[in-house]
Amino acid sequence: MVAIDLISSVPFFDSFDQDKLEIIQPFFNILHVKAGETILTQGQFNLTLFYLIEGSIDVFVDDSFVITYQSDGTLIGEMSIAGHTTCSATIIAKTPCQFLTVSWEELQNKLDDSYKDIIMKLFYKSCSEILAQKLILTNAIAKTFQRR
Repeated sequence: MVAIDLISSVPFFDSFDQDKLEIIQPFFNILHVKAGETILTQGQFNLTLFYLIEGSIDVFVDDSFVITYQSDGTLIGEMSIAGHTTCSATIIAKTPCQFLTVSWEELQNKLDDSYKDIIMKLFYKSCSEILAQKLILTNAIAKTFQRR
């Protein structure tokens, strides 16, 4: 079982109190990925959230490099889950990586109804905040291209 300390070390879970962390703890796994391995593929369906714990990953859209993320709890997979759509990017491990993962489908189907709504709201809130941060970064990058 994944330790609560590891889950709570990821900034995504800052709004989850200890009780909520204990509820979601059984749904988490650790995934080890080798350098060069593809984690997500643009255009494919995804129902997993990946939190980068160790290593670095490269993001590609339409086979063009976009950005590198380092191991700071970076979340990937949230866009396909929040938008109920396929992956918008391909993610490749730049170095050996360790991810904390959670199946969205398993959360939806196996969380007890008595606390399912609050847990899902917390996940959506955190996903929304991360998507907003990524949009701000994307807008800043786009501005540099407009100036050229």
